[in-house]
Amino acid sequence: ITLARTGSAAVMEALNREQLLPRCMELFFRHPWNSLLHTSIKQLFTEVLSAPGPERAELVANLLAEGGLAKRLVAEYSAERSAKEADVRHRHARVGYMGHLHAMCQELRDFGAKAPQCSAALEATAGWSDVVLPMVEERLGKYAEELG
Repeated sequence: ITLARTGSAAVMEALNREQLLPRCMELFFRHPWNSLLHTSIKQLFTEVLSAPGPERAELVANLLAEGGLAKRLVAEYSAERSAKEADVRHRHARVGYMGHLHAMCQELRDFGAKAPQCSAALEATAGWSDVVLPMVEERLGKYAEELG
């Protein structure tokens, strides 16, 4: 995380070359109840999105398209929507990483507004605009509501 925070072109190129973000995201989804892991990967993701330089856009675009993150996000939000529509009452949430995923999707949406190739990769993914974004907006609306 500290290296990604530097925004160094060499670090971003190494992250891309070694496919570190796709590997981290695979771990993220493979361990649905490991909050420490989710928080660390979300922080790395945030640092990459906020790093200066053009390398980050290429890194994120590769993660979305070749790394399959955009499709995985749609699949996760579709599963979440299906569970919500089925109104299934469980003792606990379907997975433990949805809060982290919501934050990451918000960051991706905002990043896409600044990086056209990332926006294009997101928009080209079936379900991003009609599944993921509405659920992100719904969650933001809930966060904005007054308590009580």
